[in-house]
Amino acid sequence: MQDFFAQSNPAKHAKTHYYGNVVRQLFLVSGILILLTMPIYKNVIPIDFIVMTFFVVILAMAAGVTTPTQK
Repeated sequence: MQDFFAQSNPAKHAKTHYYGNVVRQLFLVSGILILLTMPIYKNVIPIDFIVMTFFVVILAMAAGVTTPTQK
């Protein structure tokens, strides 16, 4: 009966459904790819360099927000 009321430790159980690390890496990789391909596609994509750089900064901030330590 004692085991029934015992609190389980949530840190013991691994979160197998957590994909935050993968998502964070995808945000960072996509930002780097945007920065690397901006000079190549500047004639094809009619978006200013400043706007694209701002978008990359937003992606980096989104990668920072997806850390598991923030609640």
